Amino acid sequence: AEKAYQQSLYYNREWGEARGQEFDLKHVLKPHKTGGGAQGGGGPTVNDMTVEDTVQWLKQLQIDDTAVEVAAKEKLTCKDLSLLSLEELQEDVGLSKLQAKKVVNRLKEMQEEEG
Repeated sequence: AEKAYQQSLYYNREWGEARGQEFDLKHVLKPHKTGGGAQGGGGPTVNDMTVEDTVQWLKQLQIDDTAVEVAAKEKLTCKDLSLLSLEELQEDVGLSKLQAKKVVNRLKEMQEEEG
């Protein structure tokens, strides 16, 4: 039931508004170690996120629409973003310096939680 609930939240375009409460996105994206064997239970990892997952994740982070459109057009995944420098995120994707730092920090947090 927990996995189905997380998946429904993951695909809900209003994650942060889930039932009127703040929702911490990194818990949706974090693989859960309870049950499910080797495949685990939680949402996708940084390496597993699709272009659509990445676009929704960027929107949840309140990244400028222009940068989100670039990510979609260039078919960037979170794995792709994690390989870019702050400068590349700013110059090639169109993020502001603060947005680039936000993306890098969130990706780093997610990767650390993945183990």
